Amino acid sequence: FSVNKKIGERKSPSPGYNNSAQLESFLNKLVQAKDTIVQSGLKDAVIPFAHAQQVSQGLDLATAKWLDRCGHFPQIEHAAAVNTYLTEFLFEPASR
Repeated sequence: FSVNKKIGERKSPSPGYNNSAQLESFLNKLVQAKDTIVQSGLKDAVIPFAHAQQVSQGLDLATAKWLDRCGHFPQIEHAAAVNTYLTEFLFEPASR
């Protein structure tokens, strides 16, 4: 799994992963996870959709859920949909 260096490059400081090395380290640990769900709002102005999409494609066992008309807080903006996705993901048989 290789991280595109553009993911970690930001024009403004971020309190989170604000450089490529930090992000790559985090993603390499995430790759070792058994199952992962990636949820993202298509209108997220903080984390571009392309970045979320690249993360989900780099994880073999990732389930991706994209929310239309949703920004950076899908758990607030589309709580019912996010709860449904999480419930399905968490209680789905382990055949993933």
